[in-house]
Amino acid sequence: MTSLPLDPIHTQEIALRNAYGEGDAERCAVHHLNLANQLEHAGGDLKTLLAHRLAGGVILFQADSPLLTDALVNLAMSFVRAAPRQPPLPREFDDLCALVEAVDGVQF
Repeated sequence: MTSLPLDPIHTQEIALRNAYGEGDAERCAVHHLNLANQLEHAGGDLKTLLAHRLAGGVILFQADSPLLTDALVNLAMSFVRAAPRQPPLPREFDDLCALVEAVDGVQF
């Protein structure tokens, strides 16, 4: 039986789950951001991809990571692409958690 190659979104979801399993905060952040990028390239749900960009940014902020600047630039560009509409951001932190925790193994 030949296995089918995984699509980039599923690959990032697996990588994100593994990063959470290992407890590596910066890797979790990077994979949230990578998943957001893959969702964007695939024309995925804007609310979900913004949630992953926010989650990645929050983790990088908490970790005082030098990667935060790039994460914020990408988040800002998402806002620009949503214009003139307001981006569909989660209203509450619990809403953000629910969106990113839809990926199996993620406990934001």
